[in-house]
Amino acid sequence: MKKKIFILNLNCGNISSVKNILNFLDCNVSIKDNFDNLEEAEGLVIPGNGNFEHISKEIDKRNKNKLLDLINVKKKPFLGICIGLQVLFESGNENDVNSNGLGLLNGNVGMLSNKEGFDDFSLPHIGWNEIKIYKNTPLLKDIPDNSSFYFLHSYACNDFNNKNCVAITSYGEKFISIAEKKNIVGLQFHPEKSHKNGVKILKNWLNNYVKS
Repeated sequence: MKKKIFILNLNCGNISSVKNILNFLDCNVSIKDNFDNLEEAEGLVIPGNGNFEHISKEIDKRNKNKLLDLINVKKKPFLGICIGLQVLFESGNENDVNSNGLGLLNGNVGMLSNKEGFDDFSLPHIGWNEIKIYKNTPLLKDIPDNSSFYFLHSYACNDFNNKNCVAITSYGEKFISIAEKKNIVGLQFHPEKSHKNGVKILKNWLNNYVKS
């Protein structure tokens, strides 16, 4: 039976690309413009790209507490991609505006800076980069350390000692590229643009976290 996945349309993100790859993986995918009847889903997805302040306001408009209840209390499997990972943290500061996140993960999101002195550092961080695995989980089945994924972002959470950090990436500084907490998974990169590694990680999420 096809797994029922709802993509949350918060007026940002690569919705069609994420929908296409989930359809390719034989899911029953719906795009939801509000938070009504989300309990019918077997998995929820917030795709990237986007602005932290914008996505925070869009979530508030649709009833933030309802989403928190589904994820944190009812333990609905959740996948956040790019801004979808960032909004899981406590807050984000983008364009000098501080906005509240969902607070499901400890930490804050800020602009990447060149603390490590990269010669060719510029923002956004765009293109292929490697992940360094901190913690092996079912999400990373058949994905070796230092595998490459496709990134497109200027902001991230650099608290890589966070207990929910599964993998980090370096670009100017180290930042969380994969976070995981029980039913919650967040990816700073774009699996839908990451070719075979992206397909693998989405398959792992569907097979190990989303129960039909």
